[in-house]
Amino acid sequence: MSDCTAGDVQRSRRELGARLRQGRLAKQWSGEELALKTEFSQAKISRIETGRVSPRPRDVKRLSRALGLPRELAEELTSEAQRIADINQNLRRARSEGGIGRLQGEHQAAEALHTQFRTFSMGLVPGLLQVPAYSRSVIQSALPSLGTNDLTAGVVKRVERQSILDDVGRQFTFVLDPTSIYFRYGRPEEHLVQLQHLRAVAHRPNVTLRAFSHERPPPVPVFHSFTLFDESRVVIELIHAELFVADPEDILHYRRWFDRLLDGALNEHETLELIDALIQRQQGGGLSGNHIVESG
Repeated sequence: MSDCTAGDVQRSRRELGARLRQGRLAKQWSGEELALKTEFSQAKISRIETGRVSPRPRDVKRLSRALGLPRELAEELTSEAQRIADINQNLRRARSEGGIGRLQGEHQAAEALHTQFRTFSMGLVPGLLQVPAYSRSVIQSALPSLGTNDLTAGVVKRVERQSILDDVGRQFTFVLDPTSIYFRYGRPEEHLVQLQHLRAVAHRPNVTLRAFSHERPPPVPVFHSFTLFDESRVVIELIHAELFVADPEDILHYRRWFDRLLDGALNEHETLELIDALIQRQQGGGLSGNHIVESG
């Protein structure tokens, strides 16, 4: 159980939900009918059946009873729900004990389940677009007490995650706020390499890169970075933690929010022009503290 990842949990949730859905369809009941018989909301039934949430064992037991499932099958499904709950508990513990390398590995396993990624990033370049030196500086800034071995493992795993960009069957859309590009982590030459990498990645056929500038700020207030995975999951990045959103209504809210940000950002050509201008200024020594100086 200790070797399970967040990706394993998602697969198990989907399999459990599918088996409960089969039981409902065998009864020829709609989701609304099952909701009435269990006193659950129809939205909750949908989230469980589609694997968007980890159902509590007592909820699975209640659903099994309402569906009239055989005792052995009901016990099996309830045990599976408990197993998933135990894995979730172990993963939370492992994140605090297993180091940043393990956490990056969990992200990689979860990302493999999705094909469309929409990321809005504040304050730093998204992990999938970071070069090693930039990534090291970001992690050191966020976790100054992290040991050298853990730091190296985290950087290596973060870079490994980027291999998903090579899969042209997946689509990636990145929208960056101004500080993501202007603010410098690490030495000036490292930030220059990061800007050049951004420019190279933007030419990939499955990557869309858009940004805001100081002259064109985001059209709506945004308080945190977030990523939409397909239409089924949102990960919100906070300073101290990550939040996972699976409620369909909340996901729709973030999709609309992202679309407004995308529509208000510089287009792809303008974004490349901005990056080129920042590269030229950095090469010319246009730095003030940790920011690239605008030309007047």
